[in-house]
Amino acid sequence: MPKFIVETVHSFREIHIVEADTRENAEIIAEKSDYNASYYLGHHTLDVKPFTVDEILRYKNNDVYFWDGVKSVNADGCLVYTTEHGPRVTDEKIF
Repeated sequence: MPKFIVETVHSFREIHIVEADTRENAEIIAEKSDYNASYYLGHHTLDVKPFTVDEILRYKNNDVYFWDGVKSVNADGCLVYTTEHGPRVTDEKIF
């Protein structure tokens, strides 16, 4: 499945790496996967672009904190966070 980089502004700027079948679904997953207080404050999407290693390295090199994981939705429509420790499936239905 394609990966997208979704840049949003909530109460602070965030970069999401999202696996989704379309740009629109990547934006929805990024919006729904924010577990911080900004989840309740709304958001504004700045950019959605295809994932590239060079682009993600640019973000990693310029930010103090970077959550190195991928967000996606499983076949049941539930949000999944995947890190180097493996996937963590939530019970939060996105689709």
